Amino acid sequence: YIVFVGAIHKRKNVQRLIEAYKNLKEEENIPHHLLLVGEPMWNSETIEVEEEMKSFIHFTGHVSLEKLAEVMGSATCLAFVSYFEGFGIPLVEAMQSGVPILAGNKTSLPEIGGDAVLYCDPFSVESIQNQLRLLLNDEKLRESLIEKGLERAKDFSWDYTARDLWKAISKIIDN
Repeated sequence: YIVFVGAIHKRKNVQRLIEAYKNLKEEENIPHHLLLVGEPMWNSETIEVEEEMKSFIHFTGHVSLEKLAEVMGSATCLAFVSYFEGFGIPLVEAMQSGVPILAGNKTSLPEIGGDAVLYCDPFSVESIQNQLRLLLNDEKLRESLIEKGLERAKDFSWDYTARDLWKAISKIIDN
């Protein structure tokens, strides 16, 4: 399955992801299901799923951290085509899990993913669809992204964050 993790909110671009997935399913009959992990957020858009796609698109709602690790680690890929993000924690979680990623090429996502992520224009269903097709069908690309992702994930750790925060606090206190 293809997994999306995040709040169901307009900026997360779930409706375009569903459209791109539907097009791929109809054109190539891909075997993958689409799993959407997360709950609606305030001012959430209504997500429309056509009747014939309801057996392939699954909404889980909130899942525990333990279950999320299982879900992420078992996915074929993460599709995180948000068009606005402050950070993008699901990218780091996918990289740590050895899961290749398709992400939107806007805001912080390219900074977080670097060259370990395949990018698309999140405002274009066609771009999402084409890049998703590439990610699902090109095994060498998938392997390369997994390898780069595992290496890139080492740059993100709560230990590093805590250390850097403590350095900043100490610098302020010492002055």
